[in-house]
Amino acid sequence: MMAVFQFGYIRIRNKHILKYHEYIEAGVNALATAYPAATVVLAGDFNTLDDSEVSLTAMHSIVNRPTRGVNILDRMYVNELCHASVRVVTSTVRSVHKAVVTHMGPQVQQLNKTRQRRVFRRHTLTQHAMFLDYAMLQQHFQLDSDCNTQMNFDSFYDYMFGLLNQFYPEREITVTSTDPHYVTPAVEAKESFNARRSNRRSRCSCSVHTHSHHLQQHQVDA
Repeated sequence: MMAVFQFGYIRIRNKHILKYHEYIEAGVNALATAYPAATVVLAGDFNTLDDSEVSLTAMHSIVNRPTRGVNILDRMYVNELCHASVRVVTSTVRSVHKAVVTHMGPQVQQLNKTRQRRVFRRHTLTQHAMFLDYAMLQQHFQLDSDCNTQMNFDSFYDYMFGLLNQFYPEREITVTSTDPHYVTPAVEAKESFNARRSNRRSRCSCSVHTHSHHLQQHQVDA
C-alpha cells in the first residue's frame, strides 16, 4: 500500500480559502490519477479551513477532539477511512498543542496517559425528592441572638454543609488525560454506570437464552 503525506502550517486569508480548496481538490485528483491505490493524508494546523468545505474535495476529517484548548486546530484529512484508531494525546515535547496519533494496526498502549481521581457530588431526581421531603418536616434554621454575626454564619454554614453531605455525599471517579474537555467527573460517572448496567443486561440476556436452550434440549430428549 502506498501513502502520500503532506504536512504544514497554513494561515489562509478569507479571500484565498476558495483557491486553497481548489488546490486541494486538484492535488487529490492528480494523485488519484497517478496512483489510484494510494492513501492521501493531509495533516497540519489548519485553523481557517471548514471541514464541510474540505469534504467536497473527497478528503475526510478524522480528528474530532480538541487539540488546543477547546478548538480543533490540528487536523488530518484522508481520502480513505482506513485508520483503526485516532487519538488526541498529550504531546511528549513542550507544546501548547496536543499530539494526534493514528494507526491502522492493533490497539497500542499509551505511555503518557495520565489518570486522576476527581471528587464530585452526584445529584439525581431521587436525591432532590428526599431532600425536599426532609426540608418540609424540619424547622427553619434559627439564629442565636446571644452569638455574634460570625458565629451565626458559621453555625448556618455547618448546618447547610451537613445537609449537603447527607443528601449529596462526595464521590470519587477516575478521569484520564485522553477524555474530552466536556467529560466532567459527573459525566464520567454516568457513563460508567450506564456501561455497568448494559453489561448486566447482556449477562442476564445470555443467561436467559442459555437456560431456554437447555430447557428445549431437555424437552427434546424427553
